[in-house]
Amino acid sequence: MIVPELLASDNYKRWNICMKSYLVSQDLWDAVLHSWTPVGVDTKEWIKKDAAALHAIQISCEPNKFDVIEEITSAKTAWDTLKQKHIEKHPEDGPPPSLIDFLKEQGYQTMEKPQSLIVQNAIDKGDVDAVMDFFKRNPPAENLRFWTGYPSLHYAAIVGKLNIVKALLECTPAVEKDPWDNTALAYAAEFGNTDIAKYLVSKDSSLVSMVNRDGATPVVQACGQGHKEVTNFLYSETPFEMLLCKNGKQGSELLQSFGWIRPNANSIQQWKWANILATMDL
Repeated sequence: MIVPELLASDNYKRWNICMKSYLVSQDLWDAVLHSWTPVGVDTKEWIKKDAAALHAIQISCEPNKFDVIEEITSAKTAWDTLKQKHIEKHPEDGPPPSLIDFLKEQGYQTMEKPQSLIVQNAIDKGDVDAVMDFFKRNPPAENLRFWTGYPSLHYAAIVGKLNIVKALLECTPAVEKDPWDNTALAYAAEFGNTDIAKYLVSKDSSLVSMVNRDGATPVVQACGQGHKEVTNFLYSETPFEMLLCKNGKQGSELLQSFGWIRPNANSIQQWKWANILATMDL
């Protein structure tokens, strides 16, 4: 067994705590938190992770509890169903202990994933003081990764928190890459955060020439998502030599990113793409 006792009718709280601890230790807890594939995560790998988490839950239940989730194919749905069934039968217990409370009791500061939850929450709120205080108190956290694989700087660029980006650049290199070789600028481009893109380029102009694992530069990523303003900016900053055919495929990739939507575009979309093309002397 992967937990001390199988889930029965009278041990949900103990089972809940032990099961959470196991899932976190096996890097499976994110499958319980989310039913969708995170951005940047391979779909096949996510399906395997979800199946592994679901299997762990299934084999940790007594037969009468397994019957409740027998037809369920998602780890999150199975977890939530068992929780709801318990609360319905034992309302006096209230909600089961939260993951964060449990991990605090267990010394969460030594565990990377709970740290990421704390930092992510502070970034979402735009709380610079909380983010920087955390990093000052936890020097090893400079290598922190969220459950998606994003470094803190990249996540701030995704959610559009310029104040956090500015603060993090005091202790994090702008050229830092995630597991898919994307820089923070790549995500600012992909999510259309022009102010952040401009600030990052002002700190290190080499960012515009960096390619990710798919061979795409930030301007290609911005254009592919239809972000006109940030596309125009990045095009003006990208060395023109990079776009020449003799120097690789970046120019053709950029043109393809203009054209992929156009065959099925409505008049508004056609106007948008034509407007972008009109401002670029390719």
